[in-house]
Amino acid sequence: MWPPPEPDAPRPRAAVDDTLESAARVIGANGMIVWVLDPARGCLVVHASRGYPEPHLLQAETIALDARVMTAAAYVDRRPQTRTRKGWHLAAVAVPIELDGRLRAY
Repeated sequence: MWPPPEPDAPRPRAAVDDTLESAARVIGANGMIVWVLDPARGCLVVHASRGYPEPHLLQAETIALDARVMTAAAYVDRRPQTRTRKGWHLAAVAVPIELDGRLRAY
């Protein structure tokens, strides 16, 4: 789970964790990350994850909106992005999530 919970802290995102685990199982994914916009910093930040080691999440903790990566492109363009498997790069999909016409998360 990312970000890691504080010791003895309640787990307010337990439902998100369970949902990510179920969704990953349904689509056969090794892992999933939910990013949200941090408007103060103008970047996407990890909100929750499943199946990724902590060092990977620390390295990819934020994504600038102008970064040349599919996660940022999906958010900015407001449309899904996909990548097929090539060499060591695994296949991936990035889908922006909207609620009431407003972009909420990737």
